[in-house]
Amino acid sequence: MLLEVKNLTAYYDAVLALENVSLTVSEGEIVAMIGPNGAGKSTALKAICGLLDPRSGEVLFQGENINSKQPYQLVKKGLCLVPEGRRVFSSMTVLENLEMGAFIRNDKEAVQSRQFFPLTNR
Repeated sequence: MLLEVKNLTAYYDAVLALENVSLTVSEGEIVAMIGPNGAGKSTALKAICGLLDPRSGEVLFQGENINSKQPYQLVKKGLCLVPEGRRVFSSMTVLENLEMGAFIRNDKEAVQSRQFFPLTNR
């Protein structure tokens, strides 16, 4: 299992934003979260990526519990949140924006061969 989220609960101060959310993502699988505004989609992604501390629950990435990891540590492992369109370099292509996000990767050969983009043509 690439990503496993178990009973994730998160708050913004005293306001419950996410309650007992669970999901799994296998390697190579494409998953979408769909729901109305305020349903908790962004909150779930922020909690998974370390941008919001969950109140309870567990997030496993490649079998490792990542609840206490900082976002920069998760990026080095290959897990990050790509923001909405207004927070990217608008003059660049999607691929160029992804390459910018891969700038800190240590495996430069993988970056150059685009192995970190499983859905792109190489």
